[in-house]
Amino acid sequence: CYMNSLLQQMYMIPAVRYGLTRVEDASEDKEASQLTQLQRLFARLEGTVRKAVDPRPFVRTCKDEMGRIVNVMQQHDAQEFFNVLCDRLETQLKAT
Repeated sequence: CYMNSLLQQMYMIPAVRYGLTRVEDASEDKEASQLTQLQRLFARLEGTVRKAVDPRPFVRTCKDEMGRIVNVMQQHDAQEFFNVLCDRLETQLKAT
């Protein structure tokens, strides 16, 4: 719920959506890249008439401090998730 809510908010801000989808990801492993998976998620949202898209490829890139995929069934703080996501995206974007 927290992740879905935050991703919807980010998607609805055109500058964020277009800024993230237009940058080149320098990561070697695109499947494990949070930036690439977020770009793909936004592209699927933009290019569909369906009411929902599958977020699992992006979710698999969201890992805790121990490197484990986050359990989306557990409640987390949206602001904390946003801060971690921004930090990780910033790290990836510095490499571009």
